[in-house]
Formats: sequence, C-alpha cells, structure tokens
Amino acid sequence: PVTKNEGDATATSTEEIDMSDWLTYRNEEYGFEVKYPSGVDPKVYEHPYRPSITFKKDDIQLYFEVAISKPYAQEEANYYKDINNYNFLDLPQIGKGILGGQEAVFFEAPNGYCDGPGCGYPFVAYSTQKNNNYYNLVFYYDTKLNPTEELILFSFKFLN
Repeated sequence: PVTKNEGDATATSTEEIDMSDWLTYRNEEYGFEVKYPSGVDPKVYEHPYRPSITFKKDDIQLYFEVAISKPYAQEEANYYKDINNYNFLDLPQIGKGILGGQEAVFFEAPNGYCDGPGCGYPFVAYSTQKNNNYYNLVFYYDTKLNPTEELILFSFKFLN
C-alpha cells in the first residue's frame, strides 16, 4: 500500500499499480529525477526564473509538472531560505510534508490559478527548497492525489 502523511491527514491506497514499464526522467542541470508512466512525453520549457518540465497522458487523466522557481534577486533568495516563508503563485500554505527527502509545504488551488482571461485546472503543489531554488511538483485536474500521482510524488528525489 501507498501511504503519505500530510499534516494530520494520512492517505492510503491498497490499489496495486504495475510500475514495470515506468520510465525515469533525470535532469542533471537541476539535480533531480522522477518516475512516470510510459507513454508520457516530457516537455521542457525554458524560462529564466521558472523553467519547468511537464508530463501529460490524457488517456489516464495524468498531468503534472516539475517547476523550478529561481529567486529574482538576492533579497528574495535570502527571504525564501526558510520554507515557511515560501508561497507558490501567491497561494497560502495548507500543510507540510516531505518532497525528495526534504521538508516541504503544499498548496491547493481547487479552482485553478486565475490570471488574465480565465482560470487553469485545479491543482495541488508540493514545494521544497534546494540550492537556492524551489522545486514545485504540481499535479493538475484535482486537489486530491490518485494512487498513480502518489507514486510519482514518492519517486521524486534529488541527485546530490
């Protein structure tokens, strides 16, 4: 079974998932890896302050990304050294947990993120700090992780 602790809540799934055909995405530049189901084509998006890698597979309603938030300036880097000060897209923190073996916080957006003419998909994001960057593992379509997403969350690890 898959078990995770999020503050006082514990989610457990007894559903068995065959991971024998899963692949590993490894990013040496940002120092992490994550496992994902086969049939997903990771897409890298370069941006000076928020590069990301998206993973999407429509037939199983899977859509997640690893977004790396880099500080804009040294003052911001100093402020965000404490995970408790960090916010993702101006959302309030709703709990604490672990991501990649590090202390993490998480955020929910049940109505998606609204910017401009509309709103995106609902999501939950898990964030942690490493080497002055923030790593945000974001799962879209809902704010509750399904068993596949839990396995992805648990597979995320830092390389060093």
